[in-house]
Formats: sequence, C-alpha cells, structure tokens
Amino acid sequence: MYRFFIRFCLAVSLVFLFAQSSIAAATSNAELQAFRVQTEAKMETAKEIQQKDLELHKQLVASQNERIEQINHQVDWLGMLIALGSLIITLLLVLIGYFAYGKAKSDAEIVAKKVASEEANTTSKAEVKKWFDDNLALVNQEIDALKIKVKQKTEEVESHVEQAHRNIDIKVAEIIEKVRLSSDSKSELTEADKQTLSQANKSLQDKPESQYTFEDWNTRAHAFYAENKLALAFEYWVKAAEARDASDQQIAQAIYNQGVAQGQQGKTEDAIDNYSRVVQRFGDATSPVLQELVAMALVYQGVALGKQGKPAEEIACYKQVVKRFGDSTWPALQELVAQAIYNQGLTLSKQDKPDEEIACYKQLVKRFGDSTWPALQELVAQAIYNQGLTQDKQGRSVEAIDCFRQVVKRFGDSTQATLQELVAVALNGHGFSVLIQAKRLWDKEAERTQLLSESLVLYERSKAITQENEMKAIVLGNVAYALWLLGRRADVEAPLREALTLGGEEIFKVEIEDTKISPVPVDSGFEQLVTRLWSEVSSKC
Repeated sequence: MYRFFIRFCLAVSLVFLFAQSSIAAATSNAELQAFRVQTEAKMETAKEIQQKDLELHKQLVASQNERIEQINHQVDWLGMLIALGSLIITLLLVLIGYFAYGKAKSDAEIVAKKVASEEANTTSKAEVKKWFDDNLALVNQEIDALKIKVKQKTEEVESHVEQAHRNIDIKVAEIIEKVRLSSDSKSELTEADKQTLSQANKSLQDKPESQYTFEDWNTRAHAFYAENKLALAFEYWVKAAEARDASDQQIAQAIYNQGVAQGQQGKTEDAIDNYSRVVQRFGDATSPVLQELVAMALVYQGVALGKQGKPAEEIACYKQVVKRFGDSTWPALQELVAQAIYNQGLTLSKQDKPDEEIACYKQLVKRFGDSTWPALQELVAQAIYNQGLTQDKQGRSVEAIDCFRQVVKRFGDSTQATLQELVAVALNGHGFSVLIQAKRLWDKEAERTQLLSESLVLYERSKAITQENEMKAIVLGNVAYALWLLGRRADVEAPLREALTLGGEEIFKVEIEDTKISPVPVDSGFEQLVTRLWSEVSSKC
C-alpha cells in the first residue's frame, strides 16, 4: 500500500508540471523562452531535490519493505489462527445446526403426530358418533343385555363364595364338634381337618377383630390348638368366653378348653382353677350339654389333682361326678360317670387298695355292662380286664382267668378296633395266668405240660388279633417263654428275637421280670438266653 501511495504522488506531480507547461505555451513564445530558461533551472533544482527525495524515499521504502515483511509474517500466523478459529466456529455452527435440526425435526414430528392424532380423533369421533347415531338402539340393547349378564355372573360368584364359606363353616363346626379335648391327650385330627382349620383361620385374619363372634374366636383357637400352639389357643379361648354373642354353653366350653390348654402346657394349677370355674358357674345347670361340660371339668380336675399327688382330692372329684350325674340317661354323661368310676379304680390301684379297686370295677360293670354304647363297652372291657389283673396279683388265678374269659366272651365278636385290642390283651392275660399256674405245678409234669400248651393256644389267638407292635412284642415274648418251659429249645430263639426287636429294652425288662414270678429251675437258662439275644439285637440298633 505504501508503494502505491508513492506512485500516486509522482503521477500527480507530473500532471501538475504538464499543466503549467501548457499554460506557459499559450501565453507567448517570448515569455516561453524566459519561462523555459527559468523552468529548466527550476527543473534542475527540482530534479536535484526530487533525486534527494527519491533516495530518501528509497530508504524509506526499503525500511517499509522490511516492516511489511514482518507484518506479512505476523499476518500469516494471524491468518492461520483466524482460519483455525473459523474452522472451529464452523464446526460448532454445524453441530449446533445439526442438533437444532434434530430438535426442530423432533418438534415437527411431535407437532405432526399431534395434528395427525387430533385429525384422526376428530375423524374417529365423527365416525363413532355417526355409527352410534345409526346404531343407538342396538347398542342400548347390547348394553342392557351385558348388564344383565354381569349381574347374573356377579350373583353366581357371590353365591359360590357364600356357599364355599358356608361349607367351610359347616366343616369347621363338624371338626370342632368331634374334637373332645382332654388334659392328658390331644384328640387326633386328620391332615384334612388341620388344613380346613388352617384355611378358616387365615380367612379370619382379614376380618377386623372388633367384628369377631364367638365362633370366630373359637375357630381360631382350635386352629392354633391343632398346630400345637397352646398359648395362642388359650388366648383365643379367653376372648371367645368374653364374646358378646357367646351363650352359656359356649362360655362353659371355652373356659373348659382354657383348662385343657393350660394343662397340656404343664400349668396344672391354672388348669384346675379353670375347671373349678366351670363347676362353680354352671354346676346347677339342668341343660344336658352344660351338665356334660361340668362332668368333664370334674373328671379332668381330678386327673390334674392326681398329677399333683393329691389322690384323696382326686377321688373326691370322681365321686362328685357319680353323685351329680349317676342317674342321668344322657349317653355322654353316662360315659363320663363310667370314666369317673374307672379312674377312681386306677387311683386306688396306685394306693395299693386292691379290694376297693376291684369294687370300683365291679360297680362300673354292674351299671353299664349291658350298654351298647361303644365308649361304654370299651370302659367295661377295660374294667373287667383290670379286675382280672388285680386278682391275679393277689394269687386268685381262677377268678382272674374268669375275668379274662368274660372279656373274650362279651366282646370277642366285636368289630370295634379298640375292643378287639382289649380282647387280644385279655387272651394274652389269660395265657400268662395259665403259664404261671403251670410254673406253680412244676413238679406235676402232665398238668404243667397241658397248661403250657393251653397258654400257647391263647397266645396264638391273641397274636392273630392284635395290630399293635407293642402288644405283639409282649405276646411273642410269652410264646418264647412258654416254648422254653416246654423244653422246645430250638423253637424259642426266633419269636424271642422278634419280640426284642419290636419291643426293645422294655420287653427285655419284662422277660427278665417274668422269670422272677414263681421261679423254676429252668428260668436261669431262659434269662441267659434273653440277655444274650438282647445284646445282639441292641448292638444292631
């Protein structure tokens, strides 16, 4: 740019000179000559001056060129930086444009979709409206028909649900009805019964306790009792007894059940208190059902007192049952009266009062010997058998055998499982009494052999009936002992080994004790055999 400026100044100067020359020529030649001379002088002077200026300008130009080179170099770097910055800015603008385009596109799509949706909705609504306008009557008919179907299905479902609840309630009531709780043992429930109680218990958990009835509390208590959760069962029976809708019978049952739950937890004193509450509160009731609960409370109060080692108070409870309800014709009460008499006999046996014990058994048989009620028949059979055992211990073998024969004669044809077991027990007892008679007649070989053979027949009959391993073990042990006393050594080991295997240490002790009754010379050999076989059997266990 600087060079261009210099050239421009020179051009202007020359133009100016030529312009003056033209003016001078136009004036006159004379003057031209003068002017020429002057001009030439001036020109020489100007030329010298210009020459000096030119030299100065050259120096300035050279200096400026160097400066321009430096500036150009700096400009090149600046240009590179600007170019790089432009590139970066361009890239940023491209990226911003891309994202702006993407967003604009997305927004455009959203707007487009919204517009399309609104148009579609508008079109759809228009079409639906037209369809409904054209088919309104038909649609109303369909809706009415659907309402009717829904109502019918709802009613059916509600009916099924109500029926299911009723079925469960009925089943639970049946289970509770058949459960007869006692302080010394739990009533056996099937797995199906336990499942039903558990299901009913779970369904009641969704119901507010403030709305519970007696049946609700009682159901939950029985469910926990079936699961052996005795503390919870007791707690719910307490609440059942306090239920607003509970009747006297239900209250008495709940209090009695509290006693059962406490007794099975080992809280004997608390159990006695609850049994006493039942007797005190409902002892004068005339309702057979309430009388039954009072009798049950007295019986199990007696059992609890017996566990406390109070036989006199125990027997007093049993006597109360007989005094209060001995003349009742209500089957359940008759059974409880029989149970009280039987328990009294057992307590007297523990007190070693055989005559009073036998008197109780005879009283029971006299009162209920002709009954066809299964539970009473079982108690009668047990009483007759126990009488025979006690008489046998007194050395009254003939009377004892008569008792055993009575059991077989009275109940030998029964199909009741419990009675069949008692018949098997009686046959075994009869056989053992005959065996002891044989030992007492040891010196009379013929009589001894006859009696031992008779005992074997009785044992075989007993073994054919019994279904319990414990009883079978006892019978097999007696068979082995009879065979030993008969001198049939080769036949002894098999039944004896089986008896020890089934009965374990208890049978081992029983067999050893049997050899101590009216001992004979061969007893020592049998005792050695029992000891050896037990050593072999027990080592394999």
